[in-house]
Amino acid sequence: MAPQKPSSSKHSKRKQDPALPPAHDLKGATTIGNQQYVPEPPNEKEKECIYKSQVLIPVLISGNCHAMLGPLPNPEIKPERLGELFPSYFHTKPIGAGRKPKPRETVAEQDDSSDTGDLDLGYLNCNRTFRTCPWSKDPSDYVSWLDKVEKVKWVFWKEVGIFDLIQLSRVGPNICPNMLLASLYFWDSTYNTFHLPCGMVTPTLFDAASIVGLHPNGVDFDPTVLNGDTIAFETSLAPYSLFTSHYHDKSTDEVSDVEHIAFLTLWLSKYVFCSRSLQVAKRFITIANQLHAGTKLRLSEMILANLYESLSESVHFLKNAKTLGKINLSGPFWLLQLWLNATFEASFPIRPKIDEEKVSSRTVEWPRLVQLTPTDEGISLRQSFQSYVMMFAKSYQFTSTMAPFADRKIGPKWFTQQLPLEMQKDENTFLNVWESFLTPRLLFSYRNTTKNQVSLIVYQPNLVSRQFGLIQIKPRPIFPKKGSIIFYNLLHTEEEGRELSNKLTDDSLEIRPVIFRPSYPCTPEFAEWWKDYYSNKFFDVADFTTQLTNAFAFVQDRTKKGIQRHIKEIQKFQKYFETAYRPDDISRTICEAAAELKRKLTEKFEKLSLPYNLSPEARYDLAFSCHPPKFPPLPTADFGVAFGFPLPDWFLCGVFMKILRQKYQKPAERVVPTKYHLGEYPGHLHIGIEHVRVEDPILEGVHRKKHDFSLCYSNCLIMYLLYLFLNFLSFLSREDPC
Repeated sequence: MAPQKPSSSKHSKRKQDPALPPAHDLKGATTIGNQQYVPEPPNEKEKECIYKSQVLIPVLISGNCHAMLGPLPNPEIKPERLGELFPSYFHTKPIGAGRKPKPRETVAEQDDSSDTGDLDLGYLNCNRTFRTCPWSKDPSDYVSWLDKVEKVKWVFWKEVGIFDLIQLSRVGPNICPNMLLASLYFWDSTYNTFHLPCGMVTPTLFDAASIVGLHPNGVDFDPTVLNGDTIAFETSLAPYSLFTSHYHDKSTDEVSDVEHIAFLTLWLSKYVFCSRSLQVAKRFITIANQLHAGTKLRLSEMILANLYESLSESVHFLKNAKTLGKINLSGPFWLLQLWLNATFEASFPIRPKIDEEKVSSRTVEWPRLVQLTPTDEGISLRQSFQSYVMMFAKSYQFTSTMAPFADRKIGPKWFTQQLPLEMQKDENTFLNVWESFLTPRLLFSYRNTTKNQVSLIVYQPNLVSRQFGLIQIKPRPIFPKKGSIIFYNLLHTEEEGRELSNKLTDDSLEIRPVIFRPSYPCTPEFAEWWKDYYSNKFFDVADFTTQLTNAFAFVQDRTKKGIQRHIKEIQKFQKYFETAYRPDDISRTICEAAAELKRKLTEKFEKLSLPYNLSPEARYDLAFSCHPPKFPPLPTADFGVAFGFPLPDWFLCGVFMKILRQKYQKPAERVVPTKYHLGEYPGHLHIGIEHVRVEDPILEGVHRKKHDFSLCYSNCLIMYLLYLFLNFLSFLSREDPC
């Protein structure tokens, strides 16, 4: 076994530090609207010296201890510069931050409408955008191999800290492509955060600990240690199925070292880092060797850095989709999907059902979160994608549901334990864990372990303080100026990486034990600063709706024949009501439009000068009469017939009217996904049955082999005549004198 490198934590030997005095002692938080605010830490020199180097800054609110997440902004920076957003370049900003304006001459010379700078969704014409963790047609081979190795190695896996993550591979890939693609439009590649109206959010090491139980501390990965080819890997065996059949020894229940390393290599390639080649990558053998040797690697940092890198690369692909054409996205998007499920569960367009009893005894969060992944079955691409974009674009307020792990009720023991702890050693370990969670720094991502090249990935938890249950202050960027920004795709040697990391990381930061309650307010300075950035730089809901409507018009023209009607009315409707027009779900469209109309009218009425002695009902009546609401016309007459003709549930052919309406639609309005039925296709099928769904409606009460509309109509007529005949018999029985 190779010697392990010691943990890089600077608090492995800690003395008892005195408790910090609270920065504020407030009677309560200031509430404006639905948002709570807490003032920034004081600017007094004495207190500034105390809190300047602190990661956790205690605050008393209504007698309860809460905490802010440092470090404080650099006092040497001029006040006018603090009003600007962090230094960044245009090509690393989110797609939703708009397009770079083009010179007038260039715009005048362009005649092609595809170069207008609008959002381009042409890549959605491809059936498969993500190449993440493909689930094989028959997963029993992998599961049987996992069962065999687990019987021998489960105790060892728990000691190394990878048991829960390996169990996640049993459920296969669990992603919602439309949700992931929608989130990419809000990703900032400079600071690795999602930009929402309420602030910044991002997956953190804290989330990885709760979701899959990965420890944030451990041994730094060294590509020069145990880097030999211990399994005699051959390129011809790289496909997952061939690799599994070759190294899975079914003749014995014993697990050799070669078989264990081979299993870990497959697991890392397919289910953890999700290789782009859809094959076993040789570079993961080194990591498998070290895990097999019992090295407790910082696997959470490696996965998170790779996820950040994959997100930034994916955003770059989307920005250049016109020139690239077909794009393939890869990386550990399974972690992003589980994090999105937890963070935005309360905002999902469709709430999935969860079997809470089945997961009540879970020790980590992923068994419950995998049930939350939307399937989007029966929902059109346009409706699904647009609903997820609106879900992010309408996140106006940060709520406690967006910090689902702040209470730390479920997770490993080292994650759920609370202060104070009995032994000083346990407290030091606890603080070392939280230091890794909360300290801004650069993470290392090894692209090619053979060349010892690394890319530096920014980790800034102080940008997303509320995800930890901490108060959000105006944060300090890790890059002090534009010239110091390190891009995700730049490669460095290890020595260069260490030098840059030491240069940009603040070694003066320290963490002291603070017993705080989770809270989710922010400071007024942060709210004003972020609102100014978002309102001036980012697409609002109306802009996003217009951009998506125009982009999907192009996608639909490429995918099916038809005429788009009421396009101008739909654009005006969506812009005013800030909601997506769903012709296939009119009731939901009406509900969302009504809620937005109520909000707008309420804001308008509050600004009117009306007599103060009137009751609320009288004020609304007067406001309506003096200032009647004006809104764009409704797009189609579907609003008037939102509900179909009522038919009882016992009516066997209750879908008959719906089928007739579909049958007698105009050809331009009819969707024909395939030319042949499955049983009538003359050639050989080259598609798995799991990718096929039945589009033809199946008549109830009719033989399923033939969809004969005349037979359905005859059955209806016979039933109706039988009903009349029975009524006639009952009438005769009543008239019988006997």
